[in-house]
Amino acid sequence: MTFPNYTTGQPVYKRALPNAQTVLILGILSLVFMLCCGLIGLTLAIIAAVLGSQGKKLYAVEMEKYTVESYNQLKAGYTMAWISIGLNIASTIILIILMVTGSLLSK
Repeated sequence: MTFPNYTTGQPVYKRALPNAQTVLILGILSLVFMLCCGLIGLTLAIIAAVLGSQGKKLYAVEMEKYTVESYNQLKAGYTMAWISIGLNIASTIILIILMVTGSLLSK
C-alpha cells in the first residue's frame, strides 16, 4: 500500500505486522484444540497471546509502518487466544469442583 510522505514527497510503503497471521492462526487453532485436547489448546493460546502482545506494542510505537489490516488480524487472533485461555481456566475449575464434590467419580 502506498501513501505519500508529505515532508519529502516520496511514497511510503506499509507492510504487514510481523506474526499477525501467525497469531490469527494460533488463536483459531487454540479454540479448536481447546475443545478436544485442552493442554494443546492452552499452549497454542499462550503462544498467540505472547506474540500478539509483542505485535500490539510494536504497532503502538510505529503504526505508520504497518497496515491496519494486519493489525486487525493480530487483534482477532489475540482476542481468540484470551477467550481460549479463559475457557480452559473455566473448564479446569469446573473439573476440579466436580472431582471434589464426587459427582465425577460416583458409582
